[in-house]
Amino acid sequence: IQPMSHLSSIQSILGGQILKLQALLTLAQLQVQVLGFFAPQLLTSPVTGTPCLYYDVAVSAHWKVGDSTHTQRVTDEKLSAPFGVDDGSGTAWIDAAKGGDFETKQWRKKQSRGLMNAFTGKPLTFGDHGFTVPTGIRVGLVHVPDSAEFEVVERVLEPAPFFFANGKLNEQGKIGSP
Repeated sequence: IQPMSHLSSIQSILGGQILKLQALLTLAQLQVQVLGFFAPQLLTSPVTGTPCLYYDVAVSAHWKVGDSTHTQRVTDEKLSAPFGVDDGSGTAWIDAAKGGDFETKQWRKKQSRGLMNAFTGKPLTFGDHGFTVPTGIRVGLVHVPDSAEFEVVERVLEPAPFFFANGKLNEQGKIGSP
């Protein structure tokens, strides 16, 4: 899904929320291409607090034991708001729950607790919206040391005046990955 900011042939209706579009549907392949934007409600990303249609957050831990460096993915979260495009004949809904090939805005930060905070058990805070990494993390059989360096990466798909979506219709009638 690619945001498109300047197309003069498309007209905005209802304060920019629903746009008149051109759509192409090849029924033999169930391949769909649509242009425009409609979102009844936005999400707020957990780290930066950005209003968005989709976000994913990945947290990784990095630490050393002797000469060995260890990396462990701690969490992976993806969330999508219901959104779609409308060509005047109805809304074509987008299924972005599993991610996709999006042009996203990315935020990345690495930090560690430091020795004193590791002993006191304080969680690490990332961003300005209370996103924390707790102490005592276990992933399967792996215990992540509280002194590890943590990296948080947040990607968001922000609303834009126009989007181009290309994909296949899934069983729910939504446009998904091609």
